[in-house]
Amino acid sequence: MESDWLRDYMLLALRLNKLIVLHTNDTSLLDYYGPPAYQAQVDQEPVPAVARLVHDAQLLRETVCDSFPPARATYLTKLVSALELVSRRVAGEQIALREQAHGCFDLHVEYVPETIFADAHALYNQALPGRGSLAQRLHDWQVHYTIPRERSHLLPRLIQRALDEARQRTNALIDLPDADQVTIEAIRDQPVRAMAHYLGNGRSRLLINPDYPFNLADLLYIVCHEAYPGHIAELCLKEEYLIRQQGVREQQVSFLLTPPFVISEGIALWAHELVFPAEEAARWLEEHIYPEAGIAPDGSQLNQVDQATDLLWGVRCNAALMLDEGYASAEVMHYLMQHGLLDQAAAQRALQALQRPFCEAYIFTYWHGRQLLAPWLQGSQRSTMLARLLTEQMLPSQMLT
Repeated sequence: MESDWLRDYMLLALRLNKLIVLHTNDTSLLDYYGPPAYQAQVDQEPVPAVARLVHDAQLLRETVCDSFPPARATYLTKLVSALELVSRRVAGEQIALREQAHGCFDLHVEYVPETIFADAHALYNQALPGRGSLAQRLHDWQVHYTIPRERSHLLPRLIQRALDEARQRTNALIDLPDADQVTIEAIRDQPVRAMAHYLGNGRSRLLINPDYPFNLADLLYIVCHEAYPGHIAELCLKEEYLIRQQGVREQQVSFLLTPPFVISEGIALWAHELVFPAEEAARWLEEHIYPEAGIAPDGSQLNQVDQATDLLWGVRCNAALMLDEGYASAEVMHYLMQHGLLDQAAAQRALQALQRPFCEAYIFTYWHGRQLLAPWLQGSQRSTMLARLLTEQMLPSQMLT
């Protein structure tokens, strides 16, 4: 029966997450909004044997077609197959990165051509002022727009201002639930500068890492990615459309290492362009953010900078494959600095993120997610397609058909 299968699926996700937290102390892989009784049951249980989790995942995969119509069974099969692969990894099985990308994220991955990185460098060369190496000019641009230390107390207010504007613009494309609420909080000890945490019932946290210098030229890129029309918009809309209106209960389990996150990261990387097209982001920042922060525009072309930044997500994909193939960390660091134009500290943080236990293949969700959604979000029907992506269940392999 559907209800029994979904109960067992939720319990599997909770038990697997319990094991991963025990191994890594990483509590960010699962957001759960299902019945509290299931969470309480798993909390009170002894630590599960990993062999049992592998068996349970295989059984769910084998029985999904008995409980659901074909389209939903296909979607659920991909989800539970991802949990099965992660369970095998927790059990100690060595699985190549390409197989992880396919099993967890429904992706076939190979090296991104380095000609794309040359295209990104050309965009930077056109967009950035100054002289010297491209890496130095990019560094100087980042420093120029970093909020001064003496004005850092203004950052929460500036982020809130950007949140309000991004929400308003997103709401013009698709009606957002009236009750959604976002709080801005700090996060530390994570190799990210920002992340969204959805709490359910329209409540979210936008987490900002104070250990990272905050480049205000990236403010809308970050806020749109993490909140509107990116992750928070998607989560609250799917809660409304899929869980509340349609009773699609598997949406109450949001496990990071599953195929829907390719769609999520793709939406998030397109997000700023969808609500601040062309040069609107630069104009809005110059009017509403920079003056209060005491920053004068430097003549750079923000739209081209953002385009180049998106292209360079592919550098990290290649770096991940290099690590999997046995390249030394020093060689991978050099690759990140050469092609990604990262300084040593940023390259070290990127390397740390690529080595995050059980999440090594997650980097592919960014580059491939953006490429996958390009045909959907660049045409005249982009608003209609965005609404579908924010409210429907989709798999990466289905986007290719």
